[in-house]
Formats: sequence, C-alpha cells, structure tokens
Amino acid sequence: MDRATGNWLIFFMFKILNCCLFVVGVGVFAISIWLFALTKHFNMFNCSFILIAIAICCLSVWSWQMKKSPYTLCLYLVIVFSLFIVEFLLTIALLVNRADIVDWAVSNSDEDTQDGIQELEKLMNSNIKMTSYVLLGTSLLTLAIFQIGWWYRTTLILRAMGIKYKRLSDMGSELELNSKF
Repeated sequence: MDRATGNWLIFFMFKILNCCLFVVGVGVFAISIWLFALTKHFNMFNCSFILIAIAICCLSVWSWQMKKSPYTLCLYLVIVFSLFIVEFLLTIALLVNRADIVDWAVSNSDEDTQDGIQELEKLMNSNIKMTSYVLLGTSLLTLAIFQIGWWYRTTLILRAMGIKYKRLSDMGSELELNSKF
C-alpha cells in the first residue's frame, strides 16, 4: 500500500526549523538556570521557563516522527500553537512588566548585603531586555514552525487524496474492462 508523503522541500524546512527550535530550547533552559542561580529560589516564574524549555526540546525531537501521518501532525501542530501562545504571553509579560519582575527577583533573592542586592538589580536590568527578546524570537520561531508544519500537512493530505483518487480511477477502469467481457 502506498503511503503519501508531502512536499519534501516544505518538510525539509520544517525539520531545519525544528533543529533550530531544539537549540533554542536548550538556550531557554540555560536562561532558566541563570534565573534560578540569580534569584536562588525555585518559584513559579523560574519553573515556567524550565517547563517551556522541556516542552520545546521534546516537541522538536517528536517532530522527526511527523512525516506520513496527518493526524499526529495535527496533534503536534495544536501543541506547538499552544506553546506559542504561552511563550508569547510570557514574553509580553516580561516586556511590559520589566521593572516589576526585577523588583520581584530582588525581593525574593537570598542576598543579605545592600551591595549584593544592588549588583543583582544591575545584572537583572542589563539582561532582562535581552532575555525577553530571545523569548520573542523563540515565539516567532515556534509560530513559523506551526505555519510550515500546517503547509506540510496540507500537502500530505492533498497527496493522500491524489493517491486515493488514482486508485479509484484505476478500479473504475478495471470494472469497465470486466463489464465489457
């Protein structure tokens, strides 16, 4: 039985972007470790970064199984789109509430001296903008993967329909030949 595969170029772009997503997932994991080392607390904010990083890495590894099944690809794309929404909301929260997040991190740190607190605040202020832009880039990469994955799914379905149509037309011509004899 022939199984349809979609457009190979779109699938190749899908794979390349998923490889990039894995590297970005490792980067987000590094950011979460940095936040944990900086605040010295394991809280919901730090945990959200770790969970997003694990989800990104797992999804990018899972994408290698998405070549021939439009149903699992659809499930994958729904999860990727959900991840995009979570990443985007977290990024917007970082960009909009930058000062509040720095104040929260400073107040929840284990620094005892005033110099340590000022150093922590300076470090957070210098890196939080870059971190939020990295997360924005991750969100846009996730959105691009969703879009290209959707295109690939469409080509996969169209090719499967073409194979089914060809089989039906072949069966129809066989039936016509059998009915003539």
